[in-house]
Amino acid sequence: MEFKRIGIVLVILSILLSFGAAYLFLNMVQQTEKVMGETVQIITVSGDIPAYTPLTKDKLGYTEIPRKYLNKSFITDEKEILGKVSLVAMTENDIITKNTVKNVDDLPKGVRIVELRPPVVFDSKEFEPGDKVDIIGTFALDNKQFLTQVIQSDITVHDMVMDEKKKEIASLGLQVEIEKALQLINNLHKAKEIRVLKQNYIND
Repeated sequence: MEFKRIGIVLVILSILLSFGAAYLFLNMVQQTEKVMGETVQIITVSGDIPAYTPLTKDKLGYTEIPRKYLNKSFITDEKEILGKVSLVAMTENDIITKNTVKNVDDLPKGVRIVELRPPVVFDSKEFEPGDKVDIIGTFALDNKQFLTQVIQSDITVHDMVMDEKKKEIASLGLQVEIEKALQLINNLHKAKEIRVLKQNYIND
């Protein structure tokens, strides 16, 4: 009889434990579904846009993501970016992040923004608006030798965009007079390597 009572108690305990485990599992599933079920709308671009495009309502779109994946660099309120410009070229449905937009500046007459991107070599990872840089180009000659020379000097930095994933510069915007901008763009296509030197990194 004693063994029988012990057996009954054990059966009851196992049933209770099973119900307890089932309850905990169900509760965990419900909590997970609740978290994953909460979504938030983040702002994207509605179509392809070139760099320095003013951001207006017709160029904005929305996409929903689970709230748990919301990044502090994402934008959820269009008021934060309306009237600003995109610093980089974007394709349809690209996510607009805070570090890729900038307030519209009043540039001096005859000045344009030239955007440099890798494989241009940046000799510093820290550029601030107003910094001065020199641009060095290496060109391949017909006799299989190379010529390295200063393309332009004393150029003002307008802005910089970092690639947060790669921890490197995604683009560097330079303020260049329109005549020099054409020369710079031409050299970007011809040079084997373009290197940007921050002026205070050079020993005079």
